[in-house]
Amino acid sequence: SDRRNSADSTHVSSSSRESDERIVQNAIIQTIGFFGSNLPDYQRSEIMMFIMRKVPVFGFSSHSLDTSQLGDLGTRRIQIMLLRSLLMVTSGYKAKNIAAALPAPFIDPLMSPSLMEDSELRQLVLEILHNLIDRHDNRAKLRGIRIIPDVADLKIKREKITKQDRKS
Repeated sequence: SDRRNSADSTHVSSSSRESDERIVQNAIIQTIGFFGSNLPDYQRSEIMMFIMRKVPVFGFSSHSLDTSQLGDLGTRRIQIMLLRSLLMVTSGYKAKNIAAALPAPFIDPLMSPSLMEDSELRQLVLEILHNLIDRHDNRAKLRGIRIIPDVADLKIKREKITKQDRKS
């Protein structure tokens, strides 16, 4: 009986600690996102590069966080937290040209999680890319659509490809 109560209290404190950790993580994500989304685009790109340098990516040694003590689950949690922060910072970002928005030191480590089996990481990467590429706020028009008989019905804004974007 005493052992069962002890085990139950250990389980409760563990789940409570995980809940508290999630609350703190979400507060950090919201803070970074709010801060970043209120900056001009040129400063946002610096914040995006800063965040991307912190994301642990397998096969890249350029990230500056030591994840050797965290294990796979801890590394995944940090990846998700940082990618969620990056998603918030990229929301509303309007790059002058795609080459400037997606330089190799940014895009290479960003694309790495898109090759992983983890569907949550892949989805975050796709949403970040969509934020960076969508300069005309077409995202809302595309949300929730499954099959489109005539794409013209969406009235998606388009522009000619710039010389700078063609070069990349």
